[in-house]
Amino acid sequence: MEKNIVIVSRLLIFLSAIVFIMLYFELSFYNRPASGDDLLYIEILKGKNMLEFVNGFYQHMSGRWASYSIFYSVVSFSVSFLAIHYYLFIYYCFTFGILLYAVNAILSIGISRLFDTTIDKKTSLIYSVLFIATLYFLTCNHIEVWWWFCASNHALQGMVFLMLGMALLLKEKKQFIHYILIAFSFAIVGGTYEVYLFITLLLFVLGFIYLMVKNREIVQVKKYNYLYGIAVAFLFLVISGIVSYSAPGNVNRLKTEIADYVQTVNPSNAFSFFAFDTTILFQKKYILGIGLSSLWLILGRNLSIKNTINIELAKKWIVIFLVILSVSILSMFIFQSYFLKGVIIPARGWTYSSLILTFLLCISFLTFGTYMKLASSYLQLFIRVIIPGVVLLALSLSLFKQYYYTRNFATEYDNLISLLVDRQNHGMKETVYVAPLPESGMLIQMDISDSSVTVPIKEILNLPFDIAVKK
Repeated sequence: MEKNIVIVSRLLIFLSAIVFIMLYFELSFYNRPASGDDLLYIEILKGKNMLEFVNGFYQHMSGRWASYSIFYSVVSFSVSFLAIHYYLFIYYCFTFGILLYAVNAILSIGISRLFDTTIDKKTSLIYSVLFIATLYFLTCNHIEVWWWFCASNHALQGMVFLMLGMALLLKEKKQFIHYILIAFSFAIVGGTYEVYLFITLLLFVLGFIYLMVKNREIVQVKKYNYLYGIAVAFLFLVISGIVSYSAPGNVNRLKTEIADYVQTVNPSNAFSFFAFDTTILFQKKYILGIGLSSLWLILGRNLSIKNTINIELAKKWIVIFLVILSVSILSMFIFQSYFLKGVIIPARGWTYSSLILTFLLCISFLTFGTYMKLASSYLQLFIRVIIPGVVLLALSLSLFKQYYYTRNFATEYDNLISLLVDRQNHGMKETVYVAPLPESGMLIQMDISDSSVTVPIKEILNLPFDIAVKK
């Protein structure tokens, strides 16, 4: 009985990882540049090299040089607007690959420290995918962070390269190429999202203070040859941050956002220290995120059967992640109060806290799993089969639902662009009337009645006519 339960449990967990991979690549394949900002950036990019494109934003919009460089690198490969989505798909493939490598490396090192053992590659890869899935569903406003292309260059890539940098820092034996990649990773973190830079610098400072107070911890850092990597990471994070924060465009954008914000909210609340978008706290997807993280109970139980966990180290890391989560949340309020003058940071800005929360939940469930005594067959059935089964069912329903919406949306999107190009080729001069696009599911919706969408499309495709929605 117990053996059969274990076999079924492993199958359900494996299938959950596979279904999430299918969901991720399904969304990646059907994603299209649909927002006004995506289309505007593509319009601005025409006829410019990377330096001209990035400098334009640097002077007039913001100092996120790394984000704009990523955007240019992806879009500029395409020879036509109709082919851009293929390069978006490659972009998301690279993103998943980097995340998988980073999480797998961190997981392998973490397990070896906690249990003084190695974890097999198959299990490590499966739980790395489950970690990414947990992060996805715990991400505040995950649709914007992951699938709004220009926003993902800011909010998502900062986290992706932070994870890569941390994975490389944790390597005990580093070669010269690893230091180059560490420098590159933390330079990207410093050049994507200003609040990420602020939080990461603050955590570096707190870490240095902690090491100064706890002299014995410095011995551990020296033992694993971390000092050079940490120094390189901090140096390039600071240099990148200086470049990012000194951009003339930051001042221009802040003035505009403050003016817009004060016009749309109560001025007496505009500069509240605890201004916060509470809608991000009430989303059903978080239930699935917690369900995915609870699967680490099973990993903890499996590892503890043959190995002894270093419980003091596990408790220490739980406390550390609690502290980091608290610092990240407090930093958000400080940043929006003193740097943004009270303007509320969009929900996608909380991705840093979502990442730390994902770590905290996974390591907490892993640790709790080592304590569980599954003497009751019913309890064992619930933990090992029912929970993974419910998670697999929820992921499968999401996969099929999103396939229906996103495939239909992408097909109609491509048909729309093809129609506009065809009308152009036939010398159409009058306004072209088109039908609204269908729902896009988890992807960003395109509102073809919005001038912020139609005007850039006209410029990108060099259309001699206007676009309007059929009445």
